[in-house]
Amino acid sequence: MAQELTVRRFIWFCVKLFVLAPVCLCLWWQIMPAYALGLGHVTAFILRAIFGYPIQGVVVHAQGVMNVDTVMGYVVMGQPNTLPIAQLVSNIGTFCALMLATGRLGFRRLALGTAAGIAILAFTHAAYLVTFYSLAKTIARDQTYFVAFAQVLLTLPFILWIVLAFWDQMPWAKPATSQETDK
Repeated sequence: MAQELTVRRFIWFCVKLFVLAPVCLCLWWQIMPAYALGLGHVTAFILRAIFGYPIQGVVVHAQGVMNVDTVMGYVVMGQPNTLPIAQLVSNIGTFCALMLATGRLGFRRLALGTAAGIAILAFTHAAYLVTFYSLAKTIARDQTYFVAFAQVLLTLPFILWIVLAFWDQMPWAKPATSQETDK
């Protein structure tokens, strides 16, 4: 009976995720150009202040069906240097769908976990952009580390979901047993 209940919960989670993933991604893609613009300004400030890049401005071009081909870039010496940003930042929509599909979290835990996850993802997006532009010449010669960083960004929503949604079930969150405290 318990195994049947577990199977039902898993199937229900899959159904919710199947419905919520496209909804969350479609909503995210609609607001993504504004996010990309904000992210561009934050990273441009970092690139100017720390690395001395002569960035004059940030450009975002919402392109494609539902903005899925949106590009973002920095204007340097009057020329925009853009990259496709949609593929980089779409992991926020995926993460939100995973959190919303997870049952029995409670509103407070869902809200705090989702906010923390989005903040971590935004930080990694900024780190990726700063790394990409500050090491562009090195990356052009050897893309190994850059590709590895991109792979981390692809899996990060799933890792964050596991940690933030199931925090109380992680080994470090379990209360110590009397045998462990006696040592």
